[in-house]
Amino acid sequence: MTEKIYSMIYYLGFGVLILLAVTCRKNPVAPQDAETLIRNYVDSGAIPSIAACIIKNDQIVWQYAYGSANREEGRSASEETVYLLASISKTVTGAAVMQLVERGLIDLDADISDYLPFQVRHPQYPDMVITTRMVLSHRSGLGWPASPESSFYVTYFNDSAPPLFPWIKEFMLPDGSDYNPSIWRPTAPGEHYWYSNFGGAFLGYLVEEVSGENFKDYCKNHIFQLLDMPNTSFKLSDIDDNLLAMPYEGNENPFGHFTYIYYPSACLRSSICDLSHFIIAMMNGGIYNGSRILLESTVEAMLTRYYPDNEVGLIWKMPGGGWYEHSGTMVGTSAQSEFHKDDKVGILVLSNGESDMVKRGGMIYEFIKEKAQTY
Repeated sequence: MTEKIYSMIYYLGFGVLILLAVTCRKNPVAPQDAETLIRNYVDSGAIPSIAACIIKNDQIVWQYAYGSANREEGRSASEETVYLLASISKTVTGAAVMQLVERGLIDLDADISDYLPFQVRHPQYPDMVITTRMVLSHRSGLGWPASPESSFYVTYFNDSAPPLFPWIKEFMLPDGSDYNPSIWRPTAPGEHYWYSNFGGAFLGYLVEEVSGENFKDYCKNHIFQLLDMPNTSFKLSDIDDNLLAMPYEGNENPFGHFTYIYYPSACLRSSICDLSHFIIAMMNGGIYNGSRILLESTVEAMLTRYYPDNEVGLIWKMPGGGWYEHSGTMVGTSAQSEFHKDDKVGILVLSNGESDMVKRGGMIYEFIKEKAQTY
């Protein structure tokens, strides 16, 4: 009987969500509706805080932040609150790689080993070249390790994660001291899409080898400073502690500030204010407020679909209707970024909790997207 009651409650709640979603599709959302939905969701205890904005052309036209950036310190969220972006980090890592392509230092279709001090081959396909384009498109055969005991999943608090080299080499090569064979998927390079957090870290290491700069410093010097993003960094020590949102594991337990060894894939931190500058640059063919980080042709290359079996360009995903997006989820964070290049509309939703409601397809995100289409 108890199981039946729980089942009825579950399906009743699910039905209410569907009804609300249908209603919001039929009726454009008034400005206060998205704010009310966010307040109610946060006040219910479902998530610590949310910061969201809508971008039109070259500026934010709507923004709202609500909840606790840090419950223990009594700090409220604001448009300046700095959140962990999880996999949205890959969009910046991809931009860094493409800057080096523009400079003629990387050929997207050359053997990626040409730029490294060691050769990289898929162990099951040793005669096949792996290219930078394959890694950017998640087609290299790289995945991520299956075992939760892998060094890949070790949590390093603050900025204490070890450097990308020599870990990258030791982890991906069969003769490496930390080799994990499950990093390689059983398909030939270029043959199949395998979303890869390790691939994102590998691209960060590629940036270091080709540019001669530490990856974190490279992104700060060549992207964040140009786009006026002072509160954005892969390095926690670059950010004012009073701006950082505490990640809450399970939306309840303060997890602390941390990084992973594969940080170019997942450990960028930014605010909706700062991150809007990067989205504006992507919408405007690589330029924000007179500062250019990429050529327009390079942005077009990143937003082009190269393989027929999925809608992924170079890092960016293409859900359809002219939209480009990337989301992120990990302990203590859920985040969504999306933009429509032709309409010059962008959406950012950041949080310091774990919920699909703030991501594409989730009700909060869909309410905000309805509102965005009224501008």
